[in-house]
Amino acid sequence: MAIPMIQLPASVKVVPGEVIQDQSITDIKGALENVSGVQSAQTQGGNASFTRIRGFQTPRIFRNGLLAVSPTNFTDFGTSNIERIEVMKGPDAMLYGRSDPGGLINLITKRPVVDRIHMVQQRFGKYNDYFTEWDMADSLNADKSLFYRFSGGYLNTGGFVDFSRAERVHVNPSVAWHPDEDTTFVADVEYYNQDYRPTLGLTINPFNTTRPADVPVSRNLEGPYVPLSNNNNVFVGSDFTHRFNDTFTFKQRFLAAFLHHDDAYSSHAGVDGIGNVLKNAFSQQNDSDVYGTNLDLLGHFDFLGAHHDTLLGFDYQRVHSIYGNQGRFFPPNPMLTVNMYYPWTSNIYTSIPTAFYDWQRVFDRPRFLNDRQANLSNQEGFYFQDHITLLDGKVHILGGGRFDWFWQGQARGATGDLAESYIYTQPYTISPFATGNPFSAANRQYTFFAPTRFDSAFSPRVGLLVQPVPWASFYGSWTQGFGPNVNASVGADQFNRPFAPGKSEQIEIGAKAEWFEGRLLTTLALYNLTKTNIPVRDITSLDPTAVVLVGAARSRGVELDATGKILDNLSLISSFTYMDARVTKDNNTDPATTTLGRRLIGVPRYQGSFWAKWDIKEISELDGFSLGFGVFVVGNRQGDDQSTFQLPGYVRLDAMAAYKFKVMGNDVTAQLNLRNLANTRYFESVDNNFSTPRLSIYPGAPFNAMGTMRVAF
Repeated sequence: MAIPMIQLPASVKVVPGEVIQDQSITDIKGALENVSGVQSAQTQGGNASFTRIRGFQTPRIFRNGLLAVSPTNFTDFGTSNIERIEVMKGPDAMLYGRSDPGGLINLITKRPVVDRIHMVQQRFGKYNDYFTEWDMADSLNADKSLFYRFSGGYLNTGGFVDFSRAERVHVNPSVAWHPDEDTTFVADVEYYNQDYRPTLGLTINPFNTTRPADVPVSRNLEGPYVPLSNNNNVFVGSDFTHRFNDTFTFKQRFLAAFLHHDDAYSSHAGVDGIGNVLKNAFSQQNDSDVYGTNLDLLGHFDFLGAHHDTLLGFDYQRVHSIYGNQGRFFPPNPMLTVNMYYPWTSNIYTSIPTAFYDWQRVFDRPRFLNDRQANLSNQEGFYFQDHITLLDGKVHILGGGRFDWFWQGQARGATGDLAESYIYTQPYTISPFATGNPFSAANRQYTFFAPTRFDSAFSPRVGLLVQPVPWASFYGSWTQGFGPNVNASVGADQFNRPFAPGKSEQIEIGAKAEWFEGRLLTTLALYNLTKTNIPVRDITSLDPTAVVLVGAARSRGVELDATGKILDNLSLISSFTYMDARVTKDNNTDPATTTLGRRLIGVPRYQGSFWAKWDIKEISELDGFSLGFGVFVVGNRQGDDQSTFQLPGYVRLDAMAAYKFKVMGNDVTAQLNLRNLANTRYFESVDNNFSTPRLSIYPGAPFNAMGTMRVAF
């Protein structure tokens, strides 16, 4: 619904495509640095699927309004086809009732447009970075009722980490048909394939166990012979819109996502007092199919002296995934041990570990699997919303909610075919030969099936906004959210029984203002957000990965965002966050290991960003030149749930310069981006998904220069 931002009682931040271009960003992780209250975490050195918003992990990413990932998959996204990125804060229950409590990320892709676009650009950088991108759009027939757009890119990079490598192909063709002025149909296909060499980063400092290791950030503890991993995504989507009249419009969207991930690497099992990193070979594979569709009826009308912008909708979502792994983090294999200070003396630096290749193709050798899981879920929701405008636009009331029905089934075991029929028909069983912990070494050859689970919930949301003058508004809102606890590592208890859904609640007050004749929008928000039914460590279980559903956490803070232009030729995007996010409930009462009262992992108390770009018009001799400058500040963060170590805060300085000129009537732009000008040593995140945080700490890139040549014709 096209409600102006200043009239919406919620905090929404948009990262435009122009900012992505100006900052020379190649993944969504970099783009999200411009948004308050957002931190992106890595897994195996790649993907931003594990982003935190307002302190809570947000693995679900949406594409044009529909879920684009499986909760059990590791999905990368490039920026070659991104028009803009929308970040909605809090449990946005009305339209996305199954989102996570901190908010959601919605990627808006490039779609066909009326204006002709022909653009090609080549980037090249310090670390053998080569990135070719294109964007083509035009009409296909004389009456301009049929349009196309074809965007994409090819990336080949070495990266700043020793022996690292990535090669990416990304294409996104789309077509739009306008048979009449009231009807539009858009269809697109996106193909993304990336081969890369994974890394688990650095470990804790063996001589100061509260800080990361004091070794070069380029150090690779996996060695030069790690096999290439792969992310392969295919998205097929459509969007149909028909306007019946000036009052009612119908919209229908569809998205199918086919996601594949496989990797093989040496896990980090521990580190001793002299810097020896204990390791073992590990590999995993995930294949997921995600289907989603929705039907919306939008209305705009006056009734009883008020203007109504209404929405009635229904959506359906189906997720099916198969996950398997082999190899173990524990016990470590002495042949793979590497010394972080002298890695070149280790076996993995001098020879090819055969275990990598023996275990690389997970599903080709099911008899060697340690663990295999099948997850299947169906979700249906009915939602409604009414935005009521009163008193000549001075008062806005927003109300709505969703009814959700969620069904999930899960099966887990070491052998056998985990077919969907098991999930649908089999009751929860454990092999009669299994005793004690079902996933112990003695019982690993047996298969365990979980029961299905059905949940339903109503998630309401209300908001009140007062707009005393056209350029300023003040608002308050209350929302509740409902999110299934479906995840590769925490979707079920130690006996593989699916967890009850997580629930969240938020109270938010704020103020918005448009400055400089409406060119710049600022939003100030104060919020208190809670989440219950959080999986936490099960201290009664023999399984070290077992969790139970008794946790709760609270996040409260202040956010300030600004986006737009001060002058027609001076753009700005900035943010500031102060956040206090803590655990409020934990079943573990041991003072040494409990998480109760501790800050949430990876969440700084404060962070901020500032980016400004000046297209020089005031000096005639410099017409065509542009200058940009950015500051990114992140405070101290806790490295694990028990707060046993910290990632130090940092300040990073970035800059850019560009010159636009004509060649044979075509626009040509030469651009130079300088990232981390002061060559600051800093650490971005830890891996708490498929590694121990203390053993997988990801450094940020040192100083880097990226050049771009762009031609529009």
